[in-house]
Amino acid sequence: MNVRISYPSLWHKAIFDTMKTEEEKLRAKYSATLIIDDNAVIRQRANKSEPWKQLTVKDILTTVEGLCAEMWKGKKMSQKSFQVDNFFLKDGSAISAQSTEPKPEYEGFQLVKASNWNRPKILNRAAEVLSDEDSDKIYAGCRVNASIVLQPWEGGGKKGVRAVLNGVQFAGDDKPFGSAGCNEEDEFDAAEVDAFEADGDDEL
Repeated sequence: MNVRISYPSLWHKAIFDTMKTEEEKLRAKYSATLIIDDNAVIRQRANKSEPWKQLTVKDILTTVEGLCAEMWKGKKMSQKSFQVDNFFLKDGSAISAQSTEPKPEYEGFQLVKASNWNRPKILNRAAEVLSDEDSDKIYAGCRVNASIVLQPWEGGGKKGVRAVLNGVQFAGDDKPFGSAGCNEEDEFDAAEVDAFEADGDDEL
């Protein structure tokens, strides 16, 4: 899916000032926030053997309901069934309003916080792998194609749906986001449990 990217931690794991202990730092992940228009066309398939489908954000939420029904034995669950911090999709306008400084680039958009224990594949526009020396090629505000896998999870008495970041491809330049405003820790709390091609999950 072609989106704008914010807070890209693709070459190095995102370690925040609040991570004081080595144990906390070991839980750090590669991550990025993806800014998605409600009308964006998103490609989706259940596994590599199936053809791609063209979906909207609303269609994806319907797909997630199906994944949750599989996970929790037919129990009907939607986005409203989960705590905000435990669901992969956020209201950009609400996040902006809660920030220490307004984030106009989030207004009217949906946000996906995607992460991975393992470093995602990072490509340029020609689908060539980018190296550490190319880390400035993907910057906050540019356009990317992102590959994520949606996974329901349960643990510690909580449930949620996370987005696993598989890969990011540079798709085009755009106005860089400024450094002013809230940081990523202000916008998203860490999921309580860790665990757009995997059987049983949906690839976007």
